[in-house]
Amino acid sequence: MYFSITDKAKLSVILLVIISAAFAAGLPVTADTLSKERIERDSAGREWRLQEWEKGARPYPKDLKEREALYWQKWGENSYGQRNSRRIHNIGDWKWEVVVTVPPELAAKIKSKRLHSGKPRLWGNRFWGMVFVWAPGGGQVTDIYALTDNGLYHYDPVNKVNTFIGSPEEGGRRDGVMSSARLNPGNAATIDPVTGRLYFIQGSSWRYVEKLLPFVCTKTGETCYLPALLGWNNLYQKVKSPFGGELRPAIKGSKHGEAVFVVRTNQAMKALNLPGASRGKRPLITPDSKAVYLAQSGASGREWDTLTLYDKTALFDIETGKMLSKLKLSETVPQNFRSGTDGPGTHGGNCMGYDGQIYTCQHGGSGGGPGRMFSIDPDTGNVTMLYNSIAEGQQWGKRKGPLIDGPADALSLDFTSTLWQVQCPRTGAIINGGWDNSGIRRYHDGFVTSIVNGDEDGRPPRPGWVSPPKFNHGNSSPAIATDGSLYIADDNSDKARIFRIYRTDWPKEQPVNGYAEKFISKEKMEELMLDYAKKYIEHYEKNNGIIEAGKSSR
Repeated sequence: MYFSITDKAKLSVILLVIISAAFAAGLPVTADTLSKERIERDSAGREWRLQEWEKGARPYPKDLKEREALYWQKWGENSYGQRNSRRIHNIGDWKWEVVVTVPPELAAKIKSKRLHSGKPRLWGNRFWGMVFVWAPGGGQVTDIYALTDNGLYHYDPVNKVNTFIGSPEEGGRRDGVMSSARLNPGNAATIDPVTGRLYFIQGSSWRYVEKLLPFVCTKTGETCYLPALLGWNNLYQKVKSPFGGELRPAIKGSKHGEAVFVVRTNQAMKALNLPGASRGKRPLITPDSKAVYLAQSGASGREWDTLTLYDKTALFDIETGKMLSKLKLSETVPQNFRSGTDGPGTHGGNCMGYDGQIYTCQHGGSGGGPGRMFSIDPDTGNVTMLYNSIAEGQQWGKRKGPLIDGPADALSLDFTSTLWQVQCPRTGAIINGGWDNSGIRRYHDGFVTSIVNGDEDGRPPRPGWVSPPKFNHGNSSPAIATDGSLYIADDNSDKARIFRIYRTDWPKEQPVNGYAEKFISKEKMEELMLDYAKKYIEHYEKNNGIIEAGKSSR
């Protein structure tokens, strides 16, 4: 911007007025008086340098103590807890436990065939482990999936059954049942909370894994394999068999018969570009499971680390691939330039919330630094800045303080290489993590806290944990259950295992699946599940073809 002499004179007068007003009010006049920063103290007496912003521009109060008071009123607890090194812990009695350890013979097959820092990675050559959980109808977790190079490890925590989908030592691209399938799931994956399908993009293909359970038709006595969600809350009683009779579970011993897992490819889905930061993006499936947000084009001709692509994003029918609508933004989405003052860099993460909002984090990458998180409302196109520690007019790598957690507008917030992101169905909090001692962070109602530390300074992830898992360059790709528990595919143990981080003292203001049910009630969820099951049964002959083909090939 260029100023004339007259303009400069006017500006001098304005600055003089500001300084005079500060003196008159008894306020200290510092460099901050003339900057877009302010200093406040929280209820614990901690002093924060906060980014200035217009009141009402964010979905929480600007005044810090007012923000803290509102958090207490809404959630029945403080917004953040004790400081631990550079972190401020999330409130709550958090514990951890091993859920399952992969059987040694299978673990030996899925681990990397080459050494990384002197040892093989436990879940294959991938840089990080990834796990997904499904809790039908917003209830108990019944399915845990962990991604490997050549397939999916599945664990049923109810019946204690281990299954591998695909071949642990041979990848490929072949639809099929259980071990007959071939797949390389990569990392562009997400799970559908309604159907339990695990979707993943493999190359140029839209693929998914589906769990089926055996049911018996009371009219014909035939056994048919149908979506596993029919086993939840006795939903099978509300549909007819493909052969016209009633359904009952096929019982083996005293339990429902064993599930089968099928891998399919949806050839109708063509546009498979993912919007979001260059690292950490995933398919954005709508809360009702009917559609997915994908970019209409890739980043050809653009700097590789500016990959927001929300200006080119559209909504596609998840079954037919038909474009339903284009995402119309009311303003420009922040870019992800590596350098300069207009963006934080290459990393981040995104997710589709249970509230239908798209949440995107942007961050510079290894080593941490300033960053931001914003939401996009697909209905209105409004972009809302939620967290931002990038100082205006300065490069993104410039830090402002030693703490990395704190208020959403604190200039000391360090985004510590975030990559993977989910929304908690219990509270609506955004949970993410990544590389470089990032641990697992919690973004909620104007505050950032750490659920677990990274392994910095030799401190345990949380005080009091005994022989805890490590969070150095892995263990930061969380899945989250309806009760707020986090599931992690352990990258840093000597055994391939999955562990759970859980809280024992949730306040009554935060019931299981409470946030998700504000947008899709239990009744609506059941309706969506039944709709999916009825369509599957309607096209049973076609859907069952893959199972019949598997039988004939044996």
